[in-house]
Amino acid sequence: MPEIEKQQLHVVLVGLSHKTASLEIRERVSFSSQQLPNALASLSTRLEGGVILSTCNRTEIYTVSATPEIASTEIQEFLREFHNIDVNHISQYLYEQFDRNAVRHLFNVASGLDSMILGESEILGQIRNALTVAANNNTLDTFLSRLFHRAIRTGRQVRTNTQIGHNPTSTSSAAVKLTQQILGPLNGITVMLVGAGEAGRLVAKALVSTGVEEIIIANRTHNRSVELAQSLGGKTITLDDSVGYLNKSDVVIVATESQRHIYSQNDIENAAKSRNRRPLFVFDLSVPRNVEPGAGSVDNVNLFNIDDLSSIAKANIEARQDYLEDAQSIIDEAVQSFLIWWDSLESMPIIKALRQQAELIRKEELKRAMENIPALSTTELNIIDSMTQSIVNRLLHNPTVSLKQSDQTDALKLAQDLFRLDKNNL
Repeated sequence: MPEIEKQQLHVVLVGLSHKTASLEIRERVSFSSQQLPNALASLSTRLEGGVILSTCNRTEIYTVSATPEIASTEIQEFLREFHNIDVNHISQYLYEQFDRNAVRHLFNVASGLDSMILGESEILGQIRNALTVAANNNTLDTFLSRLFHRAIRTGRQVRTNTQIGHNPTSTSSAAVKLTQQILGPLNGITVMLVGAGEAGRLVAKALVSTGVEEIIIANRTHNRSVELAQSLGGKTITLDDSVGYLNKSDVVIVATESQRHIYSQNDIENAAKSRNRRPLFVFDLSVPRNVEPGAGSVDNVNLFNIDDLSSIAKANIEARQDYLEDAQSIIDEAVQSFLIWWDSLESMPIIKALRQQAELIRKEELKRAMENIPALSTTELNIIDSMTQSIVNRLLHNPTVSLKQSDQTDALKLAQDLFRLDKNNL
């Protein structure tokens, strides 16, 4: 008897984050939103599907495969090829996780438990965007879709049902807190915000609440910066003109998706010379960095990057440590629920074949019976048809439940032999 063809699928994750790699390493393997469509197209030449999650703190690639070790290797080769880097140079920073560990990791990420800022609120939107981009580029299969939707739902549950979700903190608001720690009250100062995307918008909103005197917004897309400036009472300039405003700003916050330096060390030096020794604070929240790192050596210039927020992050983790147990309980339940569904996939070909066999027998016997019964009305035929369907469904209910709960190959093989099922029943 031919066996029903089945392959055990595995969840595969390869990535790096602020916990394993410095900013210098992370920026070399990050993906901008403009790069993602081409990146997913390139990834799909190696794998049947995948989702790329790329933020300032992590780059992670998820896929589903019957050969997890091969899939992990293909992902690493993809990173090498797309970013033109030596995988051996970054391999020590990469982590690979499979199945339960990969699922748990994604659920922790969605819940903000793996973030630099514990419980930060931006990551859920970033996961949702990664899911949407993968779907739009046809690299999202049923299994990955289910995994990511469940992760998003778990992230919402953690924030709704635990204190971690109260007064949510973000990377952007942490930058504002760090500014206040250094400068004290921010009323009366001029801030230039470079980048009007989500991160820039959150920074701007937080700054307005501190009482800054003036906000200048520079962005590559003029309409977006105008809209943000109108809502916050700021003024807009072009990205090209922003270099000339460096000497007029007390704080410069850069948060764009540019893949190159927007401000060189020379730009910062020229601005510093015309400030009469007034300090200039520059926060580069971009990954890759948009301010040439050497600018931090210029006199009276204080340059901070995304990893310099670690002091805020540490205090945040200590303040919310008591809430972690409740959050982990929610995640444990969500992981177990997802894995029960995942394990049931192995039994689906058997269940499908069994139900198709039962339906074929039902219809044959019903037809034979109708040939020996005098003419029946449509109502009577429907009643008999419905009754036989109910009998079959009730008879198969317990076997179906047992098969779904069984993750043992021997048990599934026994069911196949017992009911004499083969792949032609599929």
